[in-house]
Amino acid sequence: MKLIEEIKQAEEKAEKLKQEAERKGQKNVDEMLEKMNAELAGLDDEKEELFKEARQQAEKAAKKQIAILSEDHKKELMKLEKNFEKNKNKTIKKMQEIFLKWPSSR
Repeated sequence: MKLIEEIKQAEEKAEKLKQEAERKGQKNVDEMLEKMNAELAGLDDEKEELFKEARQQAEKAAKKQIAILSEDHKKELMKLEKNFEKNKNKTIKKMQEIFLKWPSSR
C-alpha cells in the first residue's frame, strides 16, 4: 500500500515537474521570440538606413553625370552654331557670286 502511495506521489511530482518545465520552456521561447523581434526591428532600421544612403549616393552620381553631359551638350551646341554661322556666310557669299554672275552668263 505504501508503495502504491509512493508511486502516486512520484507521478504527481513528475506531473508538476513536467508542467513547470513546460511553463519555463514557454517562457524561454517567448523571451527569445521577443529578443529576435527586437533584433529584427533593428535590422529593418539598419536596412532602411543603408537604402537611404545608397539612394543618396546614386542621386549624387546621377547629378554629377547630368552636369557633365549638360556641359558637353552646351559645347556641342556652340560648335554647331559656329559651323552654322560659318556655312551661312559661305552660302551667302556663293549666292551673291551667283547673282552677280547672272547677268553676265546670259
